[in-house]
Amino acid sequence: MDVGRRLNPILTNGAYAFLFFASIAIVPRLLVWAFFPLDWNFDSYHHWQISYLTLKIGLSRGRMWDLNGCEYYWGMVPHLVQAFLLWVFHTASIVPYRALNVMLGGANAYLVYLIGRDNFDPEVGLYAGLLFALYPVAVVFDAIAMQETLALFFALLSLYLFATRPFWSGVFLALACQSRIEFWLVSLIFVVGIILVERASTRIVPFVVSWLLATGAFCWFFATRTGNPFYPLYWSVYNSIGGWSGTLRGKPFLQLM
Repeated sequence: MDVGRRLNPILTNGAYAFLFFASIAIVPRLLVWAFFPLDWNFDSYHHWQISYLTLKIGLSRGRMWDLNGCEYYWGMVPHLVQAFLLWVFHTASIVPYRALNVMLGGANAYLVYLIGRDNFDPEVGLYAGLLFALYPVAVVFDAIAMQETLALFFALLSLYLFATRPFWSGVFLALACQSRIEFWLVSLIFVVGIILVERASTRIVPFVVSWLLATGAFCWFFATRTGNPFYPLYWSVYNSIGGWSGTLRGKPFLQLM
């Protein structure tokens, strides 16, 4: 409690609070980067390949591109964001996306604080934000070029905005789903929960409609490019239940289920 009171002048100022949590979060992430200057996760380079080839080959053809055929297997949004960074900085380096993830790690710590503050109290928000800022798993994964950090940013932003901007909350939740495909299943639970809990709220309609519209746009794209509107979700679940491993390889989806 004393800590919270001493920090009150910082926490009651939005800009100062953001700088407080962002700086505490960014420093350890930069230290991880300094100790691991090369991205240690080999999947990072596969994601980079999709972004680079999409930028150089795919966009002119109205599609994404990958030599391994995985251009739609993972979420589209991080690959497009990374392609945009490659275009803006006129580079083929993986560094800009790593730098973005480091900065988003700081923003996520601040969002965790805001969600804790608004739904519980400032002290809960303070300790939740600090715990996330220094959480070792988040620190390590925010310093590499994977999609989890961006997906979490969209998910946290959706949670924070729901009370005041339900339409944009639904949009950002849909973007989170297309950044980390597992969030698609989580979002279904969240949307149903919102409908049940907020039965009389005027926030339900804009939230659900915006989520459906944004998700529907992605589903239309998948349907026109792959023939399956739920392509990444289908194959992600298929893989998770053993469809590509051992004696189960190649068996029909329903049989695996």
